[in-house]
Amino acid sequence: SLKEKLAAVNDGPSTLERVTVASPASGSGSAVLPRELQNDLMSRWEGRRKNSLRAERTGDRVVLAELLRRNLDVITSFDGSDNIDGVDDALYPASAHSRYVNVLAGRLFSSSRETRSTLTSTSTLLTDSREANTAERSLKPLRFVVISDTHGYEQSLTAEGAPLPWDITSTAKGDEGEAAVTELLDDKVLPHGDVLLHLGDFAVDASSTKKRDALVKFDKFLSKQPHATKIVVRGNHDPFTVAFPYSNATYVNTPREMNINGWKLSIVPYLTHRRYKVPPCDLLATHIPPKAILDRCESGALAGCSYLRSSVEKMAEKPPMLWVCGHIHEARGSKWTRFGGTGTPETLVVNAANANPGIACALIHGPVIAELNGSSDEHGSAFVTDEAPAHTDRFDWDLGRSFLDVEVPEGVGQLLLAVDLGLRMGAAMFNEQGKVIRYEQFHFDCADDLHEHIPVLFENWEEEANKVTDTEKEIERWSLTHVAIEGGDVTLLDAWRSAVETDDYAALPRGGRGARLHTVRPEEWRADLLTKKERTSGRKAKEAARLIARQVVGDYGFAEHEGKFKTDVAEAVTLGFHMSRRLGWMQSNVRRASNGMVLTPK
Repeated sequence: SLKEKLAAVNDGPSTLERVTVASPASGSGSAVLPRELQNDLMSRWEGRRKNSLRAERTGDRVVLAELLRRNLDVITSFDGSDNIDGVDDALYPASAHSRYVNVLAGRLFSSSRETRSTLTSTSTLLTDSREANTAERSLKPLRFVVISDTHGYEQSLTAEGAPLPWDITSTAKGDEGEAAVTELLDDKVLPHGDVLLHLGDFAVDASSTKKRDALVKFDKFLSKQPHATKIVVRGNHDPFTVAFPYSNATYVNTPREMNINGWKLSIVPYLTHRRYKVPPCDLLATHIPPKAILDRCESGALAGCSYLRSSVEKMAEKPPMLWVCGHIHEARGSKWTRFGGTGTPETLVVNAANANPGIACALIHGPVIAELNGSSDEHGSAFVTDEAPAHTDRFDWDLGRSFLDVEVPEGVGQLLLAVDLGLRMGAAMFNEQGKVIRYEQFHFDCADDLHEHIPVLFENWEEEANKVTDTEKEIERWSLTHVAIEGGDVTLLDAWRSAVETDDYAALPRGGRGARLHTVRPEEWRADLLTKKERTSGRKAKEAARLIARQVVGDYGFAEHEGKFKTDVAEAVTLGFHMSRRLGWMQSNVRRASNGMVLTPK
């Protein structure tokens, strides 16, 4: 058996003989094994050797050399005979050896015109194995519309005021702003594409009756979508068996390989054992993200799967071009990652979760649109052509032109309102001179109550800003131009959007009408202002926010804060400080002691 051969000691027959010759215990004497079995055993020997911790031995090198020689036989169409004495040199042309070396190096080059012509005639040898596979399969572009973690709220993806799609095929590479494209949004359906891919957690956590009703609604929602192929991956909240009679969607509850128009897909649902070897593929779709990549929870813990990541890192062939996942709502984003060694093409990992951070109560992100195509970059890879926002612990993101570039009438000063969203809400106002104008804690009975009070808040706070601020000669009055909101409740967000719905700032310059609204994830301002230790848990982050807010009010407000700082309003002040820095209104950092503690007024 292979196990016996791999456990063989150094004495006796050579390593090559022990791998390629049947042992006497097998009942066939010392007969030479069939050539195909020999090749398989040598490949597996090399694989085991590479993954072991023992030092490489001479016998290992002999086995590898023989394996490479036989691969050369295949490339040169040689018959495999070990006896090459007297064989015509034409059977082993120099160009064939050159070609084989180039294949191993992942590129083609030649030193003579003869070699170049020989290589040109060999159409199956291209500059990279990915490009070769793409060319041989004559692949057409395949467009995916990806959603994940909808938790029963899928209808809001196509309802009026739905979050706009994120088209990662049209966003310039390196641009970290999430491009929302309105032209891809149609009435009551998701953006068009070849494949609709749901990466899991579509079910609701409720009674059995409500779960069944929600599944029927989800199936009917899928049936309305225009995609020819619909795939649903099981998540950790989903039942193991689900039928989709209305949409005929394919439900993947165990690891599965699929081939769509020549593109290889490997799909891994939520697994309790998680020990699954991912086969080579063009696109890898999993519910859980890879370990330490787009998997950071609000607590700071990394909830990705180490087995999946290890499996991709150990792939004998090139890693997948695109890896889409979900599961961790607050980690939505994308990141280019090199899973292999130097020279291995990078994989674009995309977390496509649609739900708000933490326990899902709304969908705050639109679908992700990706496309696999036959074009190749410098690595010969055929994957989505452009990059999407990267989620990272360091503060490195862009607000986008729509929020930064606000044109206001001459003589108007700009005001920013930062809001910690909720019925129990904190709000803080800053001006473009870096002053804290006002901050306050609110409590509303319902969304309608909030909707009624937003215009009043706008008017009253603008009026106060014009009273308390030392207006410079060139500024005749102050008006609210920016609203930054942390929180994902769709109903409450709609209330704020409707309050600033007009873009005609000149026509309605007061009361916040025409102000630019921007939603902010807590991870963004925490990455900017908090230390790594303070980001390890939600409790520590809130404690740090209260200290930072006290410092900001003491440094930039009209008076020091007295008494306890409530968390909601403290986070609003901290968010406002963060956004003022991004707008260029303030350049200072959080002042800290030598031990890292936030300095606050005595």
